[in-house]
Amino acid sequence: MLLAISFLLGAVHVLAPDHWVPLSLQVWQRSWDASRIRSVAAQFFLLHVLTGLLAALILSEWASSLGDDTLFGFSLAVVVGFAGFRFVRFSRLREAFLAGPQSKRGLLAAWSLLGPAESLIPVVLKSNQIGLGFWQPTAAYALGTLLAGTALVSVGRRIWNQPRLLAQTYAWVSRLSPLRRTPSAP
Repeated sequence: MLLAISFLLGAVHVLAPDHWVPLSLQVWQRSWDASRIRSVAAQFFLLHVLTGLLAALILSEWASSLGDDTLFGFSLAVVVGFAGFRFVRFSRLREAFLAGPQSKRGLLAAWSLLGPAESLIPVVLKSNQIGLGFWQPTAAYALGTLLAGTALVSVGRRIWNQPRLLAQTYAWVSRLSPLRRTPSAP
C-alpha cells in the first residue's frame, strides 16, 4: 500500500507548475527532440528525488525516536516549510521564461525551482519507522515522478507553440510571483 501511495504521490507532486513549466520552457526554447527531452527531464527529476531522499535520511535519525502523532506533525511542518520556501523562490520561474535558448541561466532557474522533493520526506520517514526501509518507497516515488514529469515536460513543449497560452502563463506567473517587480514610476 505504501508503495502505491509513494508512486501516486510522486506522480501528483510533479503537477505543480514550478516542477514542469520551467523545464518545458527550456526544452521548447532549445527545440530539443523527444529523446533529449526524456534524458534531461529524467536527470532533473531524478536529482530532485535524490535530494529529497538525502534530506529525509538526514532527518530520519532524529525522527526515528518520534511517535506516530509527533511524526505526522513533524512531517507536515517539514513539507509546509519546504513548500513555503519553494513559493518564495517562485519568482525564479520568470527567469526561465525570460532566458534565451542559449542561456544556462534558464536551466539553472529551472533546477533551482525543483530543489529537494519535500513530499518524499514523510514517506521515507514513515517507511523507516515501520521497518520497510527507504529504497522501495523512494523507487516507487521516483518512478511516478519520472513518468508524470517527463510526460508533462513533453506536453508543455508543445503547449508553448501556442503564443496565446505562453503569454497567459507568463502573466499568471508574474501575478503569482511573491517577489515580482513593480513598474517604476516615470
